[in-house]
Amino acid sequence: SGWGSPDDALVVISGHVGRDAVATTAWRHPGRSESRGVVVPGTGVALVVDARLDTALLRSPLAPLVAFWPMASLSPVAWELWLVGPDGGRHLLTSQLEIRCPRPRLADPRFVCLATDGARTSVWSIDPAPGTLQASAAVTGKVLREALGPDGGLAVWTTIGGTLLNLPARTAVQVALAEEAGSPLDLALERGRLGALVREGASVTATVYEVQ
Repeated sequence: SGWGSPDDALVVISGHVGRDAVATTAWRHPGRSESRGVVVPGTGVALVVDARLDTALLRSPLAPLVAFWPMASLSPVAWELWLVGPDGGRHLLTSQLEIRCPRPRLADPRFVCLATDGARTSVWSIDPAPGTLQASAAVTGKVLREALGPDGGLAVWTTIGGTLLNLPARTAVQVALAEEAGSPLDLALERGRLGALVREGASVTATVYEVQ
């Protein structure tokens, strides 16, 4: 999926390699015409995560503090979340918290998004049929990388460590990361295993953790 020309439509290509014919559809983003946000494809719909300058904040008396006081509540960037599909689109929320949404697994039509203020990260589940959002979990620290697993599992690597979340059961288990773990480049979560690709200085290390 991505943005097409000349009408700046959201172009979605779907199908199974070697099994089905490839279908190509184009959906219009109902938001700002100049929008080219991050597209998260799902089953029959897609999320669009847009970041834009909060002009109201920049015009407010707090504007001089933005450059000197590094607080997410004073961020000049506003994040918008849209649900876009063949029937049009719906604006879900606008927030000054940084939003990121991993690509959902093929077997799960729901989306999962994370919103952080730098010190704490909230996890939300989105049911695309009614377009409703539900708070699922919260972790301490900013999430650097995340990976969705089977049966509602979510692994997050934060600024203070690793956590394995079971979103349907609303449980969390800490993951003991390797000593001197560097910056995570990618995560993969499957049954009983968490794979991490980590940069340490000039080298990259692949580590597999056993998780429950």
